[in-house]
Amino acid sequence: MIGTFRFLLACLVILRHLSPATAPYAGSIAVYCFYVISGFLITKTICHHYDQTPGGIGRFLANRLTRLYPTYFAALALACLIIAAFPDKAASLNPALALPRTPSDIAANIFIVGLLDKGVRPIPPAWSLDIELTAYALMALGLSSRPRWTLAWFLASLAYSVWLWNFGSFDLAYNCGFRFIRPGIPI
Repeated sequence: MIGTFRFLLACLVILRHLSPATAPYAGSIAVYCFYVISGFLITKTICHHYDQTPGGIGRFLANRLTRLYPTYFAALALACLIIAAFPDKAASLNPALALPRTPSDIAANIFIVGLLDKGVRPIPPAWSLDIELTAYALMALGLSSRPRWTLAWFLASLAYSVWLWNFGSFDLAYNCGFRFIRPGIPI
């Protein structure tokens, strides 16, 4: 059931990218739903397979990182090769599609941490991985270790999102969650 729902959400993201005017908020809502589903599934995994000891937390983080980074590195290498081969075409598609040149941009693109605030990303949607890594760290630090903490975290996130949607900026809510990006950085 969750797999089918995730497939439908992925279709909404694709629809949003292929035809923004058809469903302007479909992709954004789908991304929110992905975050909720992922939070639920990862919290369930933490509670059933890892104990709240340094060893358990270490195993959880090691499993998350070995699942994420090899695929990311392969995609990053391919993106860098394509951008190097076709720099003008890449820049015309998205200003973020450039090879990182500063040490800060290079480090952010390699380690993903801090990538949300960077305007140069060979993989533009990789900003979401920065948020994902932050969520993993918060989960490992204990926000997913007890049902009451998990519920409090969920309710605080929900309240913050509702506030941003109603009183803040939709773009801010969608693009950065609990972080504030500088204006003009392409997402």
